[in-house]
Parts: sequence; structure tokens; C-alpha cells
Amino acid sequence: MSFSEHRQFERFPVLEDAVAYSQSGSKLGQVIMVGGGGMAIHLEDEGGKFAPGDRLQITVVEPSRNLKHTMEVTVVYLREGSLGLEFV
Repeated sequence: MSFSEHRQFERFPVLEDAVAYSQSGSKLGQVIMVGGGGMAIHLEDEGGKFAPGDRLQITVVEPSRNLKHTMEVTVVYLREGSLGLEFV
């Protein structure tokens, strides 16, 4: 049994341009992975500001599709320049 079979939700790489912004409007980084339970963001430079358990409101913007989604998330992990988030 592989590791991915233990996940509740399958994860998918984000192939289009999707950028995450904090509630204050600062750019967090590129969304790199998404699934039914959450997402991962490749951070630009704000990694030190987050800790597991932090609750955030972020907005994901997809400029090529002219879409904007605002959501509540909880930080699950911060490692190697990536922020793992769980949907609330």
C-alpha cells in the first residue's frame, strides 16, 4: 500500500497560474498543490510568520480565468519553503 492510499483526499498539482494572498493583501506565493482537504503554497518570503495551528484567511487569484476565491484555512506545516494548509 502506497503512502497516497492513506490520504483522505487525493492531491493534484496546480498547472495554471494561481497566487495566494494574505488577508492584508500581501502576496504569499504560488499555489502548487490542491486537494479536497487543503492546498500547498510555495512561499515567496513570509515563511517565518506562520506556525502549525495558525488560522488564516487567504485569497487565491487565478488571473488567466479572472477568478478570485477567499477562504479560511489552518496551517498544517511549514517546510522547505512550502506552506501546507487545511480548509476550514
